[in-house]
Amino acid sequence: EYNYQFKEGWRAAVFSDFGNAYDKSFSNPTAYSVGVGIRWKSPIGPIRLDVASGISDDNHPIRLHFFIGPQL
Repeated sequence: EYNYQFKEGWRAAVFSDFGNAYDKSFSNPTAYSVGVGIRWKSPIGPIRLDVASGISDDNHPIRLHFFIGPQL
């Protein structure tokens, strides 16, 4: 993940992710995704909004992720 602060308390992010839950023979294919997001350091804690797309899936599904609070 790459973060860029463009205003006090605000950051933009681009990221990629890959992995899977593999069985004993590792026959499951690895999944890949990319996305963009925005982060705000709000008075109640960090707020994140991400949009991601699975690039290894044939129909390229798009997902919206909304987070409130610190990462665990």
